[in-house]
Amino acid sequence: MTIEKELGEGGYATIYSALCRQDGRRYAMKHFRIQGDAERHAAVCAEALLMRRLKAHPHLLRLYAASFAGPDSAPSDGFFLLDLCQGNLVEALQARHKVMTEADILGILLQVARGLAHMHSLSPPVAHR
Repeated sequence: MTIEKELGEGGYATIYSALCRQDGRRYAMKHFRIQGDAERHAAVCAEALLMRRLKAHPHLLRLYAASFAGPDSAPSDGFFLLDLCQGNLVEALQARHKVMTEADILGILLQVARGLAHMHSLSPPVAHR
């Protein structure tokens, strides 16, 4: 895996574009800074378990692999290998340079609703913040 560039950064994680040298596919690599924090480690583990429950639904990000670095008792880093989404919805809408039709809007909302419906259909249901 070759890290190509940083895509974004949040409170305790950074997302990178990564190229798989074996199959030539690009993925998102989410790097969590755990730094031995037991609560943060538990939160990252819970996120990985949740993403595995979503079972690669076509309207949700897919988790391909999760791994931790550092000692088992106090990992320093966590890594998720995820689908790579090029751009974001705001960028896509701005690039259109035209008013969206009602059908366009309904198409986007339908995809979001299908992803949420899948999350809510799980037992127990998953709520997205």
